Amino acid sequence: MGSGPNLVFNLVTIVFLVLTVITGVIVLGVVMDSMDPPVFAPATDVPPPTQFVPATLTPSPGPTEQMMMTQEAAFTPTPEN
Repeated sequence: MGSGPNLVFNLVTIVFLVLTVITGVIVLGVVMDSMDPPVFAPATDVPPPTQFVPATLTPSPGPTEQMMMTQEAAFTPTPEN
């Protein structure tokens, strides 16, 4: 393994390698539903989502006299100089 600083770096590498393997095993276990999440598990009393209901058209009021244009557009020619 070595001695001195090399030993320290090798031990740190081994510790992080072991932590990586443990994390990978836990993630695979949770993803494959073979184990429950150990920390920050979702609440179990959450109601299930409602069934999908397609959107409906909401009736809107028709155009009123105030909404409609009451005057016709008029073209006013400008004098040329």
